[in-house]
Amino acid sequence: MQLFAGPRDDPFFLDLEYFFRIVPDRKPVGGPLAALPSTPSASSFRAVGQAKDYLRGFNDMAIVIELPTSMLVADPKNPGKFGVWGTTSRPRGQ
Repeated sequence: MQLFAGPRDDPFFLDLEYFFRIVPDRKPVGGPLAALPSTPSASSFRAVGQAKDYLRGFNDMAIVIELPTSMLVADPKNPGKFGVWGTTSRPRGQ
């Protein structure tokens, strides 16, 4: 079994610029993406291979647990269900 808890760089490739060009009423109020047009200015995302990691450098905390399946199920031929619950939050005003 292995466990890690701490900061990580999560490569989350979502084309935020084109998302906000397609759905402009969801764009942020501040920052460089706020300067995008307020009316739709694109109908699709960038071509394959042109993705941008817009969330690079943001604070990302992780709790990762790696363990064998045998520790989770009594009968590997009938695994049943395995539930996971999580939450994220931040203080107001940040």
